[in-house]
Amino acid sequence: MRRVKRSTRKSPVVKAAELAIAAPQVVAVRTARMLAAGSRPGAADRAELSRMSTEKVQAFWESMFAMGTQLVRRCDGGGCGRRRRCAPSARSRTR
Repeated sequence: MRRVKRSTRKSPVVKAAELAIAAPQVVAVRTARMLAAGSRPGAADRAELSRMSTEKVQAFWESMFAMGTQLVRRCDGGGCGRRRRCAPSARSRTR
């Protein structure tokens, strides 16, 4: 009998599903910590809030970079996947 070797990698769908489940749980735990800390958070709570803020700013800029990269990829060569052309680049305007 022949063995079928299965990939140990997770498919993008499985990863997306795991993220969809885990993200709200993380938000709930962190929100509960903030509420439990009240108006006078301890050192551990302040560190967690600082870490969370840094993560959110980093995630924002990563997503902005990814969107910009996709926009450049789609518009490179003059087409945005639509029938009309993208705005001309600065280099093409000087010619």
